[in-house]
Amino acid sequence: MWSSNSNEGNVWKQAQVGILADYMQTDRYTGFRIVMEGVIGKGYRGDIAIDDLQLTDQACQNIPDYSDPTSQNIELVSCQFESNPLSCPQWYNDLTRGNYSWSVSNSTTPSANTGPRTDHTGQNGYYIFAESSLPYKTGDKAVFSSIRLPPTSSVGTNTGGIAKGVCVSFWYHMYGPHVGTLNAYADTYGKSSLRWTKKGTQTNKWKQGSFYIDTLYDFLLSFEAIKGNGWSGDIALDDVKLSFGPCALSPECTFDYDFCGWRQDDSDDFDWNRNANMTGSLKTGPSRDHTDGVAYGHYAYIETSSK
Repeated sequence: MWSSNSNEGNVWKQAQVGILADYMQTDRYTGFRIVMEGVIGKGYRGDIAIDDLQLTDQACQNIPDYSDPTSQNIELVSCQFESNPLSCPQWYNDLTRGNYSWSVSNSTTPSANTGPRTDHTGQNGYYIFAESSLPYKTGDKAVFSSIRLPPTSSVGTNTGGIAKGVCVSFWYHMYGPHVGTLNAYADTYGKSSLRWTKKGTQTNKWKQGSFYIDTLYDFLLSFEAIKGNGWSGDIALDDVKLSFGPCALSPECTFDYDFCGWRQDDSDDFDWNRNANMTGSLKTGPSRDHTDGVAYGHYAYIETSSK
């Protein structure tokens, strides 16, 4: 919730950190505790001292502002693959969830008539791709996962205690008659949640994708490429970026995970809702979404009952 690992000078400094309301509302017999941890550095000139602890019932933001561990860690997970995947140690080929690895390239992929010619900038940079040729079989998976990240919600922000969330944006290339599926997951609290997906060829150009995540729990991200039925179906990924706040407005939205940056108009009378299956009113509204035509897909609708 609060962290500092620098020389702060030979002077006492004030610090503060906000505690999430969820912790304050725990069962009174269970409660919670605050731990102050000092970690020894590399030499003897590194004493750490604290004094005058005080708890108040007022919301506050982190002091100093750079002490929020969320801001220290989350944005560092962004990866441009400028030299090779080793330049992004926060990501790795996850062979516990997939059965083959993403590869790296700064030109074309080995297979003809599939994959990009360059990275998404059109320069000589690197990107990663999931190969669709032999020896890989239909349905094989290549999974690229991040390290575990701290919660995105924090009282210690300039939003006055409102969860700020994180936008995950990236560039993808899916071209060829045998392209399979690209999925993006966010794993929180031991559960894996599909946040973004594309299936089949998406024309021969790089496209940008994004999704928003806001959680009170540690989480990790993963990109999963599922091999299609043939060799001409390479899937490529480039410039994964994490930034605080909602994602920019998306030109397309399936409503399966959120409103894709679209916002409710505060000047109207009531709001749009996201829903799966039928609406709450009888003999009106759709029974399933349009995108996939399945009961678990989501769509946006307005409820007219009691309005």
